[in-house]
Amino acid sequence: MNRLVLSHPPRLGFTLLLFLGLALLGIQWAQHWTFESQPDTETAAAQADLLRLTTNLAAHQQQTLTQINDRLQVLSGLSWITLSETGTCDRLLARQLDTLPGMDNLVVLDRHGKVRCHALPLHESLSQDYFSATAAMTEQGSSLPIMRSNKILFAAPLPSTVGRVNGRVLAIAPLAGWLRMSQSPLPAAVSLTLLDREGQALITEERATAMMSSMPARFEAGISTGIGWDGIAYWQAAAPLSGAVRGLTLVARQAAPNALLQPPSALLGLLGLMLFMLASLATLRLAGSRLSPWWQDVKNTYGPMPARFMQRLRSLAAQSHGENTVMLLRRTNADLKRSLAAQESRNTQLQRLDQLNQMLLSSTSLREAANAVAQCACELLPHIGGALLLRTRPGVVETAVTWGHSAQHEFSRPEDCWAQRLGHTYVVSQRLGAACCAHLKTSAPGPYVCVPLIAQGELLGTLHLQAQTTSTEAPSSWLAEALAQRTAGAISRIQREALLRAQATRDPLTGLHNRRFLEETLALEEIRAKRHGAHIGLMVLDVDLFKRFNDTFGHDAGDALLRALGRTIRSQVRKGDIPCRFGGEEFVIVLPGADLDITVARAEALRLAVSELQVTHGGQALGPITVSIGVACYPRHGANCQAVLKVADQALYAGKHAGRDRVMRPAPMLVTSV
Repeated sequence: MNRLVLSHPPRLGFTLLLFLGLALLGIQWAQHWTFESQPDTETAAAQADLLRLTTNLAAHQQQTLTQINDRLQVLSGLSWITLSETGTCDRLLARQLDTLPGMDNLVVLDRHGKVRCHALPLHESLSQDYFSATAAMTEQGSSLPIMRSNKILFAAPLPSTVGRVNGRVLAIAPLAGWLRMSQSPLPAAVSLTLLDREGQALITEERATAMMSSMPARFEAGISTGIGWDGIAYWQAAAPLSGAVRGLTLVARQAAPNALLQPPSALLGLLGLMLFMLASLATLRLAGSRLSPWWQDVKNTYGPMPARFMQRLRSLAAQSHGENTVMLLRRTNADLKRSLAAQESRNTQLQRLDQLNQMLLSSTSLREAANAVAQCACELLPHIGGALLLRTRPGVVETAVTWGHSAQHEFSRPEDCWAQRLGHTYVVSQRLGAACCAHLKTSAPGPYVCVPLIAQGELLGTLHLQAQTTSTEAPSSWLAEALAQRTAGAISRIQREALLRAQATRDPLTGLHNRRFLEETLALEEIRAKRHGAHIGLMVLDVDLFKRFNDTFGHDAGDALLRALGRTIRSQVRKGDIPCRFGGEEFVIVLPGADLDITVARAEALRLAVSELQVTHGGQALGPITVSIGVACYPRHGANCQAVLKVADQALYAGKHAGRDRVMRPAPMLVTSV
């Protein structure tokens, strides 16, 4: 065995001593690289002031954003016809702009991005980026602001009656100083950023942009400290927003006082570290050149033994690793297959929900909408029964449709359903052991989920999904909520359209159709009669001496008389007949398919029913009530229904002159030749 000899040990020892000396000198100089921080009490007070300032700014931002969103929601509910009239729309937006703090302008865009009206004149045209940004915001249902160039944008959709977006109302605010709109003074050294629920910047000041890379994705309310990207210590205060803008966070960042290094101490520390590194490199190079022969002798003597040992270890590890790798690959493959199957199932369900949404948008009645929901639920959840329970009038809940093996439902009051009482999804399963809803007739139902149907803050009913009694798990809550959300929107739309239709075609006093409905329906009935060669009977009815009732008993008594007369007319007409209030105390009744003899017989029966009518108002009987009725028939008395209506009206006045309280046919000279 060769002997290991180190040559020139004095030179190596001197180098090691020099290395240790320079290292101690570098460490000693580096100790001067210190911060001069404030006393703990002053630091805590300054941090508390920063947090209190951030909280005040967050409260002001919350109030401002909520006010802007509420105002945009009001504007989005206006009629598109009103907003299409440029002069009216400009004046309306100008009045609304005065109530919004810090806003530059309010603009209405159509579906193609063209400006329809604005509160203030536009000094420059809006870029296409504004339109695409607001389009993405309204499609996602977002009410949060976005930042474009040096502006802040807020947007809300302008929906049509059929659910299509006609345009968008856009609020534009300046970026500069937006986050600093508050009664509290704000130091210039503080930078502000408004973050969304995902930690992304919604609004940020220009000097805070460079700091975003060092910000965490999530913030906890309170004060935190750290070192920025530029090596400077900072304080950071986060204050969450609540209410309608819950989830947003306002972040204020400020450099810690006295956090910068003192130049003399920094230079000394830096010089010491440089000397430490140079001495280390020189010593290692010198030691390596002296130890190289010794290391070569060690490799020649003991080199083969470690190599053989490591080779054996590698072979054993490879065998074990191969088996573990195969098992790991199998498990990973199985997990991927399950994940892929779950994702494909979710995609299929979302596609079917989109189809349901299209069907609901095209539905014109509650029956059509309920049947579409039942069909979709059967396809998405084939082994789950269910029911759609709707509030038909205040305090009354009725079953619109059921499917599958759903239990029977009977409501005595809306509070019988826990979902309607709580206002959110209610799940009952054997694992949870929750109390059952009172509207279920069976005492031991299977696991189920009830989701309230809520649209625009109004409770419309409940979607009930029930599993089989042998199951232990309730149906999928997210699917039930997705169905309920789409169903509630469709039901609310259908009910609003039905209400508007009734208000446009019904007389509010008598409950009969109005004159507008009469004119539209009479034209359709005339076309149908011409096609089939059928008759149309017309009655024109007028209350005798109605002015005397108003003069004697007052207009309220006259209204009570007309309401009672409307009820009597509805009780005497056939299902296909069309009773209408023509104006004042005059009524018109259309009898499709009735010839003159049938029309006269029906008019006589109606006259007798009215003569037996007893009406009281304020405890006082209004006396005998009689009517005069003129009748005519299409096409016998005219070439069109409008001409026949005039003939019936002339017959009515002939009956008035003949003594009232009678049914009068047309005089021969009044008949118009066909």
